Amino acid sequence: MLHKVLALIDLHNSSNLGLLTENRIEAVTTFLGRYTFIDFMLSNCTNSEIDNIAVLCKEKSRSVAKHISRDSIYLKNSKTGFLKVLNSENGISNPLFNTDVNNIKENDYILYDNDSEFVIVAPVHFILNVDFNEIIEKHIESNCLCSVVYKVSDDSEMFSNCEKLTIDAIGNVQKFEQITREDKTKFNVNLGIYVFNRDFFNRLIQEGYKISEIYTIDDLVKYHAKYKINVNTIEFKKDVYCFNSLDKYFKYSMEILDNPTGFLNYDDALIYTTTHNSRPVLYGSKSYVRSSLIANGSTINGTVKHSILARDITIEEGASVENCILFSHTVVKSGVHLKNVVCNKRVVFKNPQSLEGSLETPLYIKEGSII
Repeated sequence: MLHKVLALIDLHNSSNLGLLTENRIEAVTTFLGRYTFIDFMLSNCTNSEIDNIAVLCKEKSRSVAKHISRDSIYLKNSKTGFLKVLNSENGISNPLFNTDVNNIKENDYILYDNDSEFVIVAPVHFILNVDFNEIIEKHIESNCLCSVVYKVSDDSEMFSNCEKLTIDAIGNVQKFEQITREDKTKFNVNLGIYVFNRDFFNRLIQEGYKISEIYTIDDLVKYHAKYKINVNTIEFKKDVYCFNSLDKYFKYSMEILDNPTGFLNYDDALIYTTTHNSRPVLYGSKSYVRSSLIANGSTINGTVKHSILARDITIEEGASVENCILFSHTVVKSGVHLKNVVCNKRVVFKNPQSLEGSLETPLYIKEGSII
């Protein structure tokens, strides 16, 4: 990284994945068997040589801290850099004021204890392989105080419940609007990635209360774009996946499974995650496995087709799993047949039966169930 950058991974405006995120936040939800969603934005920072990172948590910060407790995984130089998890203690008792802005104000040392020139704010529900060096250079070229990253698309299904930007002839934002399924022509998807000049970001945070004490960073950008400054736009031209519902989680996970080696061109960039000292997968003599991703620690004696299995899964002989996503410590006993199922952690399928959802609406099994 040619410039000194502070990256803020913002979980205050995270999406949810329906029942799957009932007891956890999306940031630490299992994805592709061995990763979590936050791994991808943290890896983008690591691959861009950003070593000053803070994760802004609205809730359940303990699970985030547990996942990234070994910060040296994500930092190129853990002696000079930092990876911190921040939350607003005041916001816990007063949820209306539990915003990313107030989180930063409560932990304002994060701004003053480093000499960054720019601040990047990014969410985790968009999965993309982005080089922040390129983003920073384009922001500098604009001579603007703030830039927003967008993606041109006509896929209103993937980007439903997201925002689109109206951009003028010189590349500045004119309007923020919701995307609906009726949007059939190309539109500019707001990816929620903002770049700020450091001094301007400091003022934005410290003076935000003059506009509203419950405004988020996103709200303040929109306010300033409308009334005060030009907000530049930067187009991101590579592939993007949006995960903001359980149906999308299942659909796009299955789609990625068909081409895992070409996933978002990560052949030229690493994906970092917390590792576990699990044994390799054990395949029995009568196991049959095709087109699947299976994490370490699992024991496979049955049939697994086109599925994603997290750590420590047991598939007994005589059991079959097809088009499924199974979370860790799940047991599928003999005589059980699963198809189009998303299964949370520590579920035991012990009674011989067939359970089947659809490709559009998978059958969801809650954590700890005995079926």
